[in-house]
Amino acid sequence: MPRESISRAQTKQLLEHAIASSSKMTAKRLAEILGVPEARISEGRRAEWSLTEDQADNLINTYGQPRNAPGRFIKAEQWDSIKMFIESEPGRAKMQHLEKLIRHTTSSKCQKLLASMGCMDGDSERQGDVLLRLESFLSSAEFKRWLIGAHNKVKAWRESGVSPKDIYLGLTSTTYFNIDDMPLICASVKNIELRSDKGLTRLAREGGLDIYKISVVDLFQLGMLYTALLELPNRIGSIFSLTQKVEFPSVEIKEFVMTGDIVWECEGSFRHKEEDRRAFNGLLAPELITELLKSIPLYPDPGRQPISGEPSLNEDGWMGFGITLFINSNSDYSLVIEFGENSETDLPTRTIVIPKIHGLRVFDQIQSLVKWFNIEAPPELEVKKQIALRGGYIPGAIVL
Repeated sequence: MPRESISRAQTKQLLEHAIASSSKMTAKRLAEILGVPEARISEGRRAEWSLTEDQADNLINTYGQPRNAPGRFIKAEQWDSIKMFIESEPGRAKMQHLEKLIRHTTSSKCQKLLASMGCMDGDSERQGDVLLRLESFLSSAEFKRWLIGAHNKVKAWRESGVSPKDIYLGLTSTTYFNIDDMPLICASVKNIELRSDKGLTRLAREGGLDIYKISVVDLFQLGMLYTALLELPNRIGSIFSLTQKVEFPSVEIKEFVMTGDIVWECEGSFRHKEEDRRAFNGLLAPELITELLKSIPLYPDPGRQPISGEPSLNEDGWMGFGITLFINSNSDYSLVIEFGENSETDLPTRTIVIPKIHGLRVFDQIQSLVKWFNIEAPPELEVKKQIALRGGYIPGAIVL
């Protein structure tokens, strides 16, 4: 079975190295060694033809591995354009967060805690029976009404400027008072005149569950997870015992050596409201992550244990970023974008690379970044000066 071809850039490098190895080496002689027409050597040196992996191995074994230009080594995701990254990011973020929640919810530690909701009066009960009752409760019409109503209340409270702590307390009230009265519940005052005979807490107790044993934020997140899982194709088993691994699309991490010259660098923090504490506000908004989970820290009441223990089960978000634009030897450009959870750290938590940007489109890409990151545009004159110093192409400029 024939092996795949290597890149044209690698082919050019290997052929140039082989020919430079001896004053007696010619294109004709090299073509005979490789078993190809002589014209292929000229095409390869112009980066218009590619060696097979076997031919490349033959040259490396005979003439050695040519040295690359010095550069910066990074491991990163590869994307073809900024547009592709932006368009695919919401779906990727949703699936990654869903995978994280499934892994946590199916863990023995989490299931043991959830099963504690079935110990109504100190009686022990088989864990599996409690979890089945819990899943039945999550699928009930009453719980679905509460989930939708709670989301709407949180959204309205946030728009009204209610503090995260008062939103949490108000959300807790929605589990106590009747679901039909949820529009009347206030976040920062006692709702003593409202009824509680058909509240979510009482309905749960009638089903043999004590939802007060976990945080209301975790209960909300559990409901959102259950709703999202219902939409997955070919789901087998319950939410707490998936008998078939759910497959999620993954992004391949590749290794790069950036050998170009830097013509633009930018770093900073995302511009978003302080209470959000989330990067890409409005961009990363998968349905699984509600306004609630973006902004509310856990305020466990006495007797309520948070399932997650920390907000790490929330969606991925970044506080800081770094952008580096390289001009390469062929006058194309490469872009590196690094994200960090802390704007003051030097260690990126995620890195993406766009390996090839045509010289004619580089300023369009810069403008896309400026708009996406909501940052000040770089001084165009300074960027053009840096490009000119390194022999790059500037659209519209007259070269004398």
